[in-house]
Amino acid sequence: MKTLIDSISAEVTKAFTDNGYDAKYGKVTLSNRPDLCEYQCNGAMAAAKEYKADVIAEIENSNFNPSVIAACTSQADAEGYQLTVSDCTYDALGDLNTAEVILTYEYNLPFFGVSGTRTTRGIAR
Repeated sequence: MKTLIDSISAEVTKAFTDNGYDAKYGKVTLSNRPDLCEYQCNGAMAAAKEYKADVIAEIENSNFNPSVIAACTSQADAEGYQLTVSDCTYDALGDLNTAEVILTYEYNLPFFGVSGTRTTRGIAR
């Protein structure tokens, strides 16, 4: 017999895979905040953080090349994310050496009537 958490995991995993994401993001666990809910799934945030880390690595490897940043922004838009890259600091020669990377995404789990917008931030160095 399937447990309730197994049934919820199956639905959430299906939502991720139906939208092109890896099934690993659909894992549901007992909530670490039982005052808010009984179960939780951190897959959307995990996927966004991985995506953001890949963008930061690409920007850093390009030495902050504006065309690479533009390509990352376009790709993020195509994948349903909003990516903002803001200049932070420059070196003595005026070359950019850090940038803030902000990734905003929406999530929607119609089965549970849950949706919203989240943001994750990082620094390219």
